[in-house]
Amino acid sequence: MSKYQLTVYTRPFCLDCQKLKRDLSQKEIPYKLIEVNSSEEEEQMVNVTGSKIVPALIFMKKGLLKKKTIFIGYEANQIEINKYLQS
Repeated sequence: MSKYQLTVYTRPFCLDCQKLKRDLSQKEIPYKLIEVNSSEEEEQMVNVTGSKIVPALIFMKKGLLKKKTIFIGYEANQIEINKYLQS
C-alpha cells in the first residue's frame, strides 16, 4: 500500500466500519481515521465523498498527481479495496 495514503470515515455504531477497522489493524495498514460524530464532520465527508454512507475510504495516490479513489461501503467493495491495500 505504499503507493497510497488511506483516509477512512466511520460512525461509532456501524458494524461494517468496525469490521473494516479490525481488518486494517490485522493487516497493519496505516490510515487516518475520521469518526463522523458531528454535523461538521458529516459535511466534510459529504464534500469529499459525495455521500453520507459509511464507511467511506479515500485512497490518495502519493506523489505529484494527487488522484483520489473513493469507495463507499466495505463489504460490497471488499475485493476492490483489497487490491488497493496490496498495491
